[in-house]
Amino acid sequence: MASTRNWKDGEIAFLKGVDQFNHTEYRSLIASGYMREATTQHPVIVLEHSSDYQHYLITTVSAYGSSRENSYLAPWRQACHRRKCRESFRAFFGSEKPSEEHDYLWLEPGQQFPKPKTSWVYIRLCFVVPASTLTRFDKTPTQLRVTQESLKALLRDMRKLRGFDKRWTDPRHFRLFKLKHGDHPALGKAVETVPSTNH
Repeated sequence: MASTRNWKDGEIAFLKGVDQFNHTEYRSLIASGYMREATTQHPVIVLEHSSDYQHYLITTVSAYGSSRENSYLAPWRQACHRRKCRESFRAFFGSEKPSEEHDYLWLEPGQQFPKPKTSWVYIRLCFVVPASTLTRFDKTPTQLRVTQESLKALLRDMRKLRGFDKRWTDPRHFRLFKLKHGDHPALGKAVETVPSTNH
């Protein structure tokens, strides 16, 4: 199914569940091991886009099991997430920060997630996905978007991580991209990586 919109860098979209993936999407994203099924059905930050707006680099925003029932326990304090690097978490304002080394992530003025106390990003996890797997995050009346400062900070920290420079050229993408376009969208000037300033 074709995307009904072109997502802008910094916008919050929603990654559909696997039951809404077509065969190609499921095979390329889930069956290949590129992405865990648990990654789906989450709000995501659009980080970058291909020049034709048919593929997007995303990272999830998740509560990581934190809730009122466990007193909003941060993910790095939970046994099931302790193998994750604490310093690779980033917190939206209202959620506990892993340390004082990094600023909060912020949405545009007047906006907040439905779970403001439990909204974290794990910067070691980002994925290139086809536009058809994204839809609007409908838990808020307005389109959420991170500030340009927060988007730039996320990308700056991600660029320091090993392998991030290959995010658009990972061999696991070839099958999906060739089926969609015949040519890899990251070749030449096909990928726009400069955050947009348009609201």
